[in-house]
Amino acid sequence: MKINFVRAIFLGVLFLAGTPSVQADLDTDRAYSFYSVGYLKAWDNVDGLFGEYVDNAYREYFKQQGRFQWIDLSHANDLLTRSRLPYHKLVEDKDVLGQVARSAHADCLVRTKIFKEGPTYRFVMDWLHGSKMDVIASHQFVIEEERDSSQLRIGELDKVLIDGLNDLIKGLPFMGQVTGRDQEWVTVNLGNAEGLKAGDSLVVQTLSEVKRHPLLGSIVEWKFSDVGRLRVEEVDQGIAYARIESEVEGSRIERFQKITKLISAPQEKKPEKGGVLAMNETQMPEEPFSPKFGWASARAWTGGFNRTYSGSGESFDGGGFLFGVKINGEIWITQNIFSTVDFGFGFSGYSQANQSGTLKSSGSLSMTAIKFAAGYQYYFKDDLLGPKAYAKLGYQRTGYSLPVVETELLGSVTFSSIYLGLGATIPIYKGWGTEVGTDLGMIRFVSESGYQSGGGSSGVTDVSFYLGGYYRFSNRLTLKAGLDVVLNTADFKGGDFQLNQNMISFAPSMTYFF
Repeated sequence: MKINFVRAIFLGVLFLAGTPSVQADLDTDRAYSFYSVGYLKAWDNVDGLFGEYVDNAYREYFKQQGRFQWIDLSHANDLLTRSRLPYHKLVEDKDVLGQVARSAHADCLVRTKIFKEGPTYRFVMDWLHGSKMDVIASHQFVIEEERDSSQLRIGELDKVLIDGLNDLIKGLPFMGQVTGRDQEWVTVNLGNAEGLKAGDSLVVQTLSEVKRHPLLGSIVEWKFSDVGRLRVEEVDQGIAYARIESEVEGSRIERFQKITKLISAPQEKKPEKGGVLAMNETQMPEEPFSPKFGWASARAWTGGFNRTYSGSGESFDGGGFLFGVKINGEIWITQNIFSTVDFGFGFSGYSQANQSGTLKSSGSLSMTAIKFAAGYQYYFKDDLLGPKAYAKLGYQRTGYSLPVVETELLGSVTFSSIYLGLGATIPIYKGWGTEVGTDLGMIRFVSESGYQSGGGSSGVTDVSFYLGGYYRFSNRLTLKAGLDVVLNTADFKGGDFQLNQNMISFAPSMTYFF
């Protein structure tokens, strides 16, 4: 008794003098993200009676929520159950479980043990984390057999297990976390399943310290520091879009920081019947919008067109100022895979002359451009509103309808190609951002009508380039403006004749997200 008393004093002095801790930084928040989770096969002392029921309930639970990424541990569970060592010892071995988590790339494991104790069954659920398999949260509950039989009330088991998982997750040190940020917009891994709704406020904190017991090594205290507050604008099943309300001076809300408190928005009072307000009783406030399907855009297509054709000792230069419109759109097949269509049409007066100016011609020009493609876009911050890059593969065709004057080497021409598109969107500050993209013709073709160069083409270029900026008024409307260049060249008769055409435009466009 005396030895235990002295030992207790010694441990207390160690704890007060200084416990090992992890100081606050982004790595700490990332290390305790609790993002990916797998569940171990349940152990019980009644010959595996509960294994299948627990497995089915957990699998459906984690598939239908959005806060955690479910990791399938069926292969690891099979290896553990076939081991020569007793399974109940393996699920208590932190080294074994740490290896299971590392091999499956799981941040956390859920361990379930069931003990039959007389007419009752005691369930113990543990949430284990990291290489040390720290017990972050634990929950127990008891169910009873039917009084008039020895059979378990299996019909109620699924609900009891799901309720138990909900209670276990409530024991975690935070509610959720920030998954992405773009200027004043933030996404969090909480949704309507957690009772979130538009208008709610969320308190954001960062882990400032994680205290461990000096001898046992177990976590004994979590310390958080305030970072800011969010206002929820839109809620989906497993994600919420929020706007930053405030940030603590010297701090910035970042990915992996923790949501530690939910402040529910006050409910609006229902208008009294019989008055003026009663006329609008069925009108609901407009909910904040978040794009889900894609966007469509329209812009003025105005700029300078230039054409140079040389051959047989002659060279002609011409051009005009094109007026037209461009319409394009993008459909998001999944969050990353998309398809796009572009169409442009413009017309212009056209005149050209040779080098000496003795031969001149004039007329009208029309230009038609069409593209369609499919591609993949990568989000650098797992955030629809954040920086992203894309690659796409498609077909493009640009037709130039010109007057036919054979003596001046003038006629209509069409360029087409199978092209590779590359580009990026980069937010800069508070709704402002920049875009860059290029479409490079890989397999190229050219055809002429009216005037024919003859001899076939020996080289074709079909390239377009865009560089511009944007301002996002809202999640629905964005104003864009940029430099748009279309460049086409062709060599005929082994390089004896060269055609160079380009269109350079700069005009604003309006993009509508839906």
